[in-house]
Amino acid sequence: MTLATLCLKLLAAVVALLVALAATNWSTLVRKKDLWMSTRITRNLDECSVLDTSLFGCEDIIVHGDYAYLACGDPVARDGWYPPALKFNKTTDTTMKDALYAFHFETKSMTPLAIHGYSGDLTLHGLNVFMHPITDPSATPTLSVFVVNHKRTGSCVDIYDHVVGSTDLHFVESVCDPLIRTPNAVAPISRKAFYVSNYLSGPEAEPKTIVLDMMLARRTSDIVFRSEDGTTRIVRQGLRGANGLAVSDDGMMLYMAESMSGEIHAYLRNPDHSLDLAAPPLWLSFFPDNLRLVPDGLAVAGPGAFVADGSGVPTVVAAIAKAKRAKCTLTQTGK
Repeated sequence: MTLATLCLKLLAAVVALLVALAATNWSTLVRKKDLWMSTRITRNLDECSVLDTSLFGCEDIIVHGDYAYLACGDPVARDGWYPPALKFNKTTDTTMKDALYAFHFETKSMTPLAIHGYSGDLTLHGLNVFMHPITDPSATPTLSVFVVNHKRTGSCVDIYDHVVGSTDLHFVESVCDPLIRTPNAVAPISRKAFYVSNYLSGPEAEPKTIVLDMMLARRTSDIVFRSEDGTTRIVRQGLRGANGLAVSDDGMMLYMAESMSGEIHAYLRNPDHSLDLAAPPLWLSFFPDNLRLVPDGLAVAGPGAFVADGSGVPTVVAAIAKAKRAKCTLTQTGK
């Protein structure tokens, strides 16, 4: 075989590979110009305000009643150990103490929540709450607080009990399972049962594998369901960066932000907790991250876009109602 023949075969193989990648990711490739170009402008900031300038890396916020609950980071620990950002140096810091906060809307007070019964690593990500059924109208409501915790021993979903209005969290359990590989967001349906999104290939994947997941929008992501009896199973797979999750108030629907495609998926929840796509995905002109149910639909947050001159917007928050995009309601930043 001559050198020229070998080069032609290698070129043909590269072209075939590029064609295959384009064929399987065409819709995403076509949209890249919209996802990356700074087609949005800063607007509606007169309706937004800074809650607390001392907080760092608040990845997630959940509003419940008179309070907003926040999962925020510790800057020193994050410099050494934060798997979602491809930081795997376990020796840089030994405290790993991120924090959970409660913000009271009426008094505008931000209060750190004291954790009881748990003293391990706290490297926090997704956050959500489940309200316990009210059996005594005179009793103070109690929540189960679910938070993704990227421990050095592996990523888990930690569950705490919290009496609304108190400053305490009481540890219930850490849910660690081989199927919970790269957890991002969590959506509880009871005190122990929840959905959790796996964002990337897995914790043992090489950095180049994770980069390829993100650059090519590979379908290596999935959604896992954890039942009351403690068993776990994959209920939706072949996703491109499954991120934020939200369960409808009636429990019939699960909404998911698929970051790498720029889409919002609406799933019908079956009695066995499996998921069926309820409608065609809704495409956004930015990468969706966290999402929350609001009275008129969904609120979706995600990174914006920049261009060479520094213009563009760092964060987009959109309200979606009847497939229409509306205005900014709340912004947050996270590392």
